[in-house]
Amino acid sequence: MNILPVQKLRLWYSVQDERYKLFFLYAVKVVFFYFLFETIIAAYVGLVTPGGSMQSSFLMNLNFLDSMAMTIVWGAYYLLSGLQFDVFIHGNVIGVVGTGGVGVGYYCIGYYVWMTIAVLVGCFPGNWKTKIIFIGTSIILIHFVNIIRISALAILAQYDVDLESHHIIYNFVIYMFTVLLFLIYVERFSDMKKFSGARF
Repeated sequence: MNILPVQKLRLWYSVQDERYKLFFLYAVKVVFFYFLFETIIAAYVGLVTPGGSMQSSFLMNLNFLDSMAMTIVWGAYYLLSGLQFDVFIHGNVIGVVGTGGVGVGYYCIGYYVWMTIAVLVGCFPGNWKTKIIFIGTSIILIHFVNIIRISALAILAQYDVDLESHHIIYNFVIYMFTVLLFLIYVERFSDMKKFSGARF
């Protein structure tokens, strides 16, 4: 008798230790919600990007991405000014006078990193009030790290430096920072005692 893949999965799942079952459920939820939110975000970005093929004039009026990008631009401006750099802002470009500056587009905002920490923490067992506070605090911290990154790129733009390689380094650093935040949540704020028997 042929066994369907779903039946095979059910048989495999029934014989696993409870901890593995819960970890498996956690992993499935993380993957599901990550791709769900990624699809929603990609659609939203497509709808609010000026000149895009899917542009929506209604959503353009509710576009918060421009505001978030400008918080990075102005944050970098005040940070660099505080470090005694002669800084300029032109639209969404921030730079040290004498350079072309660094443009801050939608993908520079870091919403995929926000989504990653939100999904990792949101799917893990724990009190929802604590989760929301931790996710909000993590997003603010990641945003500040992003401001520091843009400030550093504006400084490096004075020199003959490959900024693309620094983008790769930043991705590595910021995702390691995200993993660290998640581990802090697990160790300090999650309900690990319920991990062996809780539904989440």
